[in-house]
Amino acid sequence: MWELRELTEGEDPGATDVIRLTRADGEVMTFKPAAKLFDDTLTIRFSEGDWAVWNIVHLGGPAHPMHIHMTEFQMLNRRQWPLGPGGALPGFDLATGSTPNPLPVPAPGRPISSMTAGMKDTWVVQPGEWVQVLGEFTGATGSFMYHCHILDHEDHTMMRPFTVLPKTIMAFHDVHGGGHH
Repeated sequence: MWELRELTEGEDPGATDVIRLTRADGEVMTFKPAAKLFDDTLTIRFSEGDWAVWNIVHLGGPAHPMHIHMTEFQMLNRRQWPLGPGGALPGFDLATGSTPNPLPVPAPGRPISSMTAGMKDTWVVQPGEWVQVLGEFTGATGSFMYHCHILDHEDHTMMRPFTVLPKTIMAFHDVHGGGHH
């Protein structure tokens, strides 16, 4: 499970761990992992009261019941790339962990049923799906995590932390590195 960061224009993506996705407007987004393991540097920080859209992209393998702690989310969108033989996503190179060519715009996915339309904290994400969920981070601050709810997956790196900070403390993080004393 990787947290991805979008590369800036002109940044060299290298040959491995490069994910290229095509947006609906035809623009290609290129991503590299910002973190892969639970103990990697914290990359997700919210201010209490923030709303956030999370994008969960599942490039292959078994279905994952993805669980986000601290608050509930509502599914906004579910899109699907067609799978090839054996359930593999054509265009994803497992050996390099990359999509050598940009994946096309995914088609509409499974409908969001009345059972999955409400506020939830766990969604089953199928291979080849791109799921978007929206949540508000209110009611608590501190360190939390998100992970696959399959215990073996959770225990083997499919878990990452995030923090929710009070707005007064987050203000210090927003200006960090801004050249002020």
